[in-house]
Amino acid sequence: MELDEAEALAHCAAEPIHIPGQVHGYGVLLAAGLDQDRGFHHASANVAEILGAEAQALFGVSWSSWFDRPLTHAIRNALRDGVRDAHRQHVGETELSGRSFEVYVHRNPQGKLLFELLPRLRTAAAPSPVDAVQATLAHLAQRESLDDLLRDAAQATRQLAGLDRVMIYRFLPDASGEVAAESVEVGLEPYLGLRYPESDIPAQARKLYLETPVRLIDDAHAPLVGLLAADPEAPPLDLSWALVRGTSPVHLQYLRNMGSRASLTLPLVVRGQLWGLVAGHHGQPIVPDPALLTAAQLLGSLLGMLIEQQLNRALDRRKSRTPEWTQILLGLEASVLEEKEIDLGSASFETLLETLPCSGVTLSLPSGHRSVGTPLTSEEVEALHARSDGGSFATDQLEATVPEVAWGARAGALVEAISSDPPVDLIWLRPAEDQIITWAGDKRTALTHTDGGTRLHPRASFDAYMETVRGQARAWTPEERRFARALADALGAALETVSQIRSQRDRLQLFIHELNHRARNVLALVRSLIRQSKRYAADIEGYGEALETRIVALATAHDLLTGSSGSGVDLEKLAATELAPYRGRNGGESGGESPRYRIEGPPVLLQSTAGPLMALVLHELATNAAKHGAFSFEAGQVALSWAKVPGGLDVRWTESGGPSTTPPTRTGLGRAILERTVPFELDGTADLEFRPEGLEARFWLPSACFSEPRTRDASTEPEGAADEPRAAEAPSGPHRGAVLVVEDSLVIAMELEEVFYDLGFDQVDLAATLMQGLARARAVDYAFAVLDINLRGELSFPIADLLVERNVPFIFASGYGDTSSLVDRFRHHPIMTKPIGRDDLARRVQAELEPE
Repeated sequence: MELDEAEALAHCAAEPIHIPGQVHGYGVLLAAGLDQDRGFHHASANVAEILGAEAQALFGVSWSSWFDRPLTHAIRNALRDGVRDAHRQHVGETELSGRSFEVYVHRNPQGKLLFELLPRLRTAAAPSPVDAVQATLAHLAQRESLDDLLRDAAQATRQLAGLDRVMIYRFLPDASGEVAAESVEVGLEPYLGLRYPESDIPAQARKLYLETPVRLIDDAHAPLVGLLAADPEAPPLDLSWALVRGTSPVHLQYLRNMGSRASLTLPLVVRGQLWGLVAGHHGQPIVPDPALLTAAQLLGSLLGMLIEQQLNRALDRRKSRTPEWTQILLGLEASVLEEKEIDLGSASFETLLETLPCSGVTLSLPSGHRSVGTPLTSEEVEALHARSDGGSFATDQLEATVPEVAWGARAGALVEAISSDPPVDLIWLRPAEDQIITWAGDKRTALTHTDGGTRLHPRASFDAYMETVRGQARAWTPEERRFARALADALGAALETVSQIRSQRDRLQLFIHELNHRARNVLALVRSLIRQSKRYAADIEGYGEALETRIVALATAHDLLTGSSGSGVDLEKLAATELAPYRGRNGGESGGESPRYRIEGPPVLLQSTAGPLMALVLHELATNAAKHGAFSFEAGQVALSWAKVPGGLDVRWTESGGPSTTPPTRTGLGRAILERTVPFELDGTADLEFRPEGLEARFWLPSACFSEPRTRDASTEPEGAADEPRAAEAPSGPHRGAVLVVEDSLVIAMELEEVFYDLGFDQVDLAATLMQGLARARAVDYAFAVLDINLRGELSFPIADLLVERNVPFIFASGYGDTSSLVDRFRHHPIMTKPIGRDDLARRVQAELEPE
């Protein structure tokens, strides 16, 4: 019958060793509630023998009334401070039935309060074991190697506890363990160097060792003591962290087979993990000494820290023997920054073959793989990366753990992920090699077949048993994995530094590009204002004055935008700045200035696209009020207000106390700016009402044009400007037909509109958005078109596709000085940079409509 070790281990792991229903008889265990219900509800069956009190008489009695006042006070203090789970806390001593007891308390996983009472053995004059531990630790701290530390720690523990044998047992990656150090009585068979299988200390036992700082079995031959419950139907009491918790019968038999009657076990916790155990054995029963247990617990805890310190020193020494790390990292950074093929330098990289023994090292990168020694294919790298899943992965049996690839003589792999997006891994390989393992007894003899399947039972012999293992690599030790992780982290930090430098470089280039773009856009806007102001001016003086004030208004808006770090233009500050020149004397006794205007509205930040345009709008309103409206009369007043409405912002300008107004017979540039800027460039609405009592202007701005203060400005800037136009003669002869101008800046669009009318076109249609442009291009057969590439964050390429389909010649306009924004299908299409010179545009139109 075939014996299944995995089945036996699974059955063993299912044993509920945390709820044995029994305790060791060297102490008394009592359990009670925590809050209002403080009555005892469980007691060990030896309570009558040791404490002189029957269990039934204790049930329901509050622990706060049963213990003496000093102990009750200490327990309450412990509860107030928080008795931590998995940590027994010494709360004092008490006298019961003429005997002294040390009392320990902890809260179990069920939330019950567990008391353990151990008879006190030592007098006040007896030497303190804690003093001996302090002297021992001072000696151990001076050890220069891990082997020396473990050897001396085993000897010190045996002397402290008076045991026959103390082994320091270290867990291995496959969950088995080996005796790394030993101190043994003369005449006993040494176990140093022997390997113990996983089944000797199964997973659930290791978990309890991790959570229990000391474990004592006083006599493996003594019967266990049962637990009595006030409620026979109550669930089993969880004794996971109790010192006196009853031991599994299998383990007690195991000790007896070893020739041990008693044992003392201390967990060695390193970096939060169970690294190993201090396992002490004795051929005679042990009389438990609470003071000795406290000292042993202290020794075990501090020994774990000393082991961690030694492991850290070993890692540092390994690093110090690898000065090529710096060369590897610098070479990696330089290669990535210069966008060259990565050359790690074979001499430097080969050092890793020595510092972490292996047959090959591979650094996998999106651009390819770099290997020293045994190489890896892309398929193999991908298979290993899938196993690591962006973390760590180690195996000494590649064929079994990664079967989708044929590994041949390679049997071990260690993968440390540096980055998962894109995937970057550091991979070590090891070959298969024959290994001879010396077990403490033939582990196969612990397997037997029963009707329920394969089961484990304690081995009867611990004689050395030699096993030859083939087809496996040497296992990766925790120390080797830490070294690999440290190197991976160093490489990851180097790559992150490279990424940050490249990102900063790219952001700087983008900033310079955007700065150039905005500067060109401002130049284009100013140039258009110059031409449009000249077109509408009645005389040279009026032209100069109007132009200067409009440029000042633009500068004011840009100053406010710059002062806000680009987050937006404060509408209230913008309004106050534009209206500041129109303050007047109040005429009162106290004198002083009082505004002839009122500004009201909630805090609003205009987006960077809307700020300069609203500056022009407010400037034109104020200038008109000064020349023809409310500010031209001494009693005239202006009220500027705004309110948030569903979907946008309602802005209202109301004049009163001035001359009666009527619609002007002539449309100048100022009125064009007021009526067309907000609808054309901001997708809003504008309404001017010339009332007898004064002008009233209402504007509606969509929500995309403004934000709350301190809200990041996510709007898209309009496209900007380019080189100054070259002087050239305009082509002669009229052009017939309609022209489509798709441009999101009204002033620039109006300038292009004028140029095309001057060139003889019959109709010029303006569109500011992608949707408007598409609608017009579908509805009208155009003779020519101009497309701004960037329309408020949308590209005009769909319009271009439609124009190509309908055989309409067109040119692109852009604020950028190159063609990098064009997709491949338009790469060779004509593009002009803003501001577009009149003569250059005329020449380009002629070239497109009348090719040679």
